[in-house]
Order: sequence, then structure tokens, then C-alpha cells
Amino acid sequence: MKNLKRSDGFTLIELIVGINLAFLGITFLISFFLIINKTFHNTLEKNSKVNEFYTVLNLMENKINSINILRASSEGNKITLSSDSEQILVIAPDSLILKDNFTLYISDLSTVVNFRDGSAIKIKDGLLSKEKVAFKYQGENQVEFVQLQFNKFGTLHNLIYSPKVYSLRKFVNIE
Repeated sequence: MKNLKRSDGFTLIELIVGINLAFLGITFLISFFLIINKTFHNTLEKNSKVNEFYTVLNLMENKINSINILRASSEGNKITLSSDSEQILVIAPDSLILKDNFTLYISDLSTVVNFRDGSAIKIKDGLLSKEKVAFKYQGENQVEFVQLQFNKFGTLHNLIYSPKVYSLRKFVNIE
């Protein structure tokens, strides 16, 4: 009889252990890939929201800065900013609504609208208050500047917008 004991290959136990270690390694690689993929998509979604937010803020700033005369009125707990021809922005205690149907939902929004006559309309903690606002004439509700203060994406934003003002003294030192 021949000797059946050879040492040329792997035993069944060695093969099973090798396959189990390979599956364990593949499991770790797939888990790592899934975690990285989830983190990437969460970051992408957050960046998309941040970009959308700043785009709407820039649209609002460009619109307000391009207007010669900005007017404000209050109704309920909302402030409406408008030019002579169109409504531009509605400021509510928890949102900013642009004319083009862009809406920013903001918590802890504090707003001050200062008028050229020194009066102001404020929204703080969801409540609208008026200081010395008593317009006698149509042209008296001209806005000097709008200040928005809020916390978004972990950053405190303090924004001041004002309509463009044409200087009465365009020429200096003319003889």
C-alpha cells in the first residue's frame, strides 16, 4: 500500500479559514465604501443647501441695491419691501420670501428696517414692533437700510442692505 499522506496542498481547515478571512476582508472594504459614500452624499446635500441659501441672499442683495427708492410696509407680523412698481421681499419672523418665489426658512431672525425720517420697524423673537412710525405723506416710507441678523449653518449672519443712493454732489472742485 502506498502512503496517502502528502503535503502538496491545503487541508480543508486551511481552505475554510482562508475563505473566511477573505470574506471578512471584503466585508470591511464594503463597510468602508458605504460609510464614505454616505458621508459624501450628506456633504453634497449640505453644500447644495448652503449654495442655494447664499444664492438667494445674493439675489436679494442685488435686487435691493439696484433700486432707487425702497419702500416698506407692515401687515400683521410681516414686513413687505417694495419699489414703486413691484414687491421685492416679504420678511416674516421665520422666513424671507423673495418676489421670484424663493423662500429662505430661518430661525431666530431679527430684522430692522430704518426709514429716512429716523423711524423703524423691527421683528425680534417673532414680534413686530414700530418705533416712531407715523407717515403723513406717501413718500415718507422710504427705507434707508434693512438689517437682517440670523443664525444659519452654525454661523451668525449680520447683513445690511440699502437701496442705491445717488449723490447730489456729483462734481467736486468745479470752478
